[in-house]
Amino acid sequence: MSGTVCVISESGEVLRYDGNGTSWHHIGGSAVEPAVQIISGDWGLVARKGFTGNTYHFYNGGNEWEDMGGPRGMASIGHETAFAFPRDDVPDLPLGVYQFDGYDQNNGSPLWSKIGPAEQGCLAGKWGVVGYRGGGFGPDTKFYHYTGTPNVWDHIGYGTGGLAMVVGQDTVYRVGSDWALEQYDGTGTSWTKISEPLVNHGVTMAYGLFGLVYSDHNTNSMYLYLGEPNAWQRIGPHRPWFAVTDDTVYAIPLDRSGVYRYDGDTWTRILRGRVKDNYIVATD
Repeated sequence: MSGTVCVISESGEVLRYDGNGTSWHHIGGSAVEPAVQIISGDWGLVARKGFTGNTYHFYNGGNEWEDMGGPRGMASIGHETAFAFPRDDVPDLPLGVYQFDGYDQNNGSPLWSKIGPAEQGCLAGKWGVVGYRGGGFGPDTKFYHYTGTPNVWDHIGYGTGGLAMVVGQDTVYRVGSDWALEQYDGTGTSWTKISEPLVNHGVTMAYGLFGLVYSDHNTNSMYLYLGEPNAWQRIGPHRPWFAVTDDTVYAIPLDRSGVYRYDGDTWTRILRGRVKDNYIVATD
């Protein structure tokens, strides 16, 4: 469940929207501030103070954050836990996909287990964990879906020319080789196009129970997927950084001058002041 959003202020504070009017409160602590990254998913909210020197921390209410240890590369939050892999330039663990397994009952140290090979990246969501390797989203890339058994992944697709992918409620979406959006059909390596080809450099996507949303710089528009191929509703102007919750969309404009909430027909400004551009996440 995700009914609100968190952002990072320009000074590095982690802020959580209270859900009404323009009220926000500060939830960060010394372990994560000044924050450089926040990520979220059904499992919870995670933040990091430094890309290389600090591990991720799990938000435990109030201003409390628990050190998660583990890999210090890219991380993604799934339905039941977090997933991460080491930085390939300064690996702190053998390369591969790691799953957070909680804390040791005896000494409280964080526990991680390796569940996959040296993927180039992975994204988690309600549907599960999707990894990709080889080619950096080029034609040699292969996509895999984690089965839940360590080191057992199903091959679900081949490389694309796209640079965007998001895991949804019951499938995964990506930008395809001709820059059209595609969704995985659920079997084998079959994908279905759900949009016309888009301009390659201007598309960002996000998913929440409200739906799949993409923002297109080329058309200065943001669109909501209506569930059928090529059926999209324009819901506002292009805003490159946004998060989709259970019931709406929150977005940051290009000038980073605040946060706006989609109210059905209009957008309402709910935070004034500059924020870090690419960190707005949906959370509960």
